Amino acid sequence: MITSIGTDRITKRLHSTSPPGMVAVVQPGVAARSGDVVVATIDRADSIMRRMTVINGDLILSPESHNPDHENICINATSDHAVHVEHVAYSQSREPF
Repeated sequence: MITSIGTDRITKRLHSTSPPGMVAVVQPGVAARSGDVVVATIDRADSIMRRMTVINGDLILSPESHNPDHENICINATSDHAVHVEHVAYSQSREPF
């Protein structure tokens, strides 16, 4: 399911999306490509780790978790949202999420 959401809903979805003990190695300066796992920051709010897909300039951030509360976030290419992404080279969790 892809949902296009407003700023207030993005902020709510950025909280509590990684389990305790989650480790992620981010590679600053490495260009993230469609299909990569990234750490994304939207509108300078909290960061979120998701799989990034780019289709015709639109950005889809998909959760890797099995939690049904974690939904895709879709940001249209024409959106005013400021999005910053960093490539994740490695991630591991002690607990399933």
